[in-house]
Amino acid sequence: MTSKSLYLRLLHYVIPYWRIFALAIFAIIVMALTDPILAALIQPLLDGGFVEKDPATIKLIPLLLMLLIVVKGLAMLASSVGMKWIAAHLVMDLRQEMFEKI
Repeated sequence: MTSKSLYLRLLHYVIPYWRIFALAIFAIIVMALTDPILAALIQPLLDGGFVEKDPATIKLIPLLLMLLIVVKGLAMLASSVGMKWIAAHLVMDLRQEMFEKI
């Protein structure tokens, strides 16, 4: 049995939980998007805050950074809880199927 066929076989068991799976994948994508945004916010903070000493930048960028960290944290929580929930139910389904065959 190849790894691809094994993966597709296991993915078949995820179909009943596709909504949670889609939400977890979306949360992973959001989490991945926050990293480049974080890097992009650092440059205006350094340029506008320390070099130009712009008061609007000094007030706005830290708020955006905190908001971004909260969004990343919530995305991490959603992806982690979603994937663990699916894993627990997947194991339960596999055990139930195994016990039915025994």
